[in-house]
Amino acid sequence: MDDESAELLVQLVEAVISALVMRVLQPETEHFEELLQFLKWPQRKTIAVRLVRGIVDAPVPVEISDPKLVDRLLKFIAPLVKDSEDAPATELDHSKEEFEEEQRLVARLIHFFRSPKPVRGCLL
Repeated sequence: MDDESAELLVQLVEAVISALVMRVLQPETEHFEELLQFLKWPQRKTIAVRLVRGIVDAPVPVEISDPKLVDRLLKFIAPLVKDSEDAPATELDHSKEEFEEEQRLVARLIHFFRSPKPVRGCLL
């Protein structure tokens, strides 16, 4: 995919995330995940940051209690939680401040994981 098309796709996905933060992670939106596979790592990272910000800064607190939803969310935000083979070497050496901000977002996200049963909490 050329850069211009990728940028348009990022803008489209960001608009969907802004409007439907948690709906993006539901099973009926499985094609959303397929769309992200067309993007390069930097664009996937942009989407991941936007998704996490949408959850942690939501005006109404979001509660994530389904282990499958947690798993899907972690797949979406993979560029923030693990290194990827297609990540540019320069991106892995990005600024310390940017890295710390991204990690703070992920840390804040963890506080939205809830479980009514302690055993189920281990699955999250």
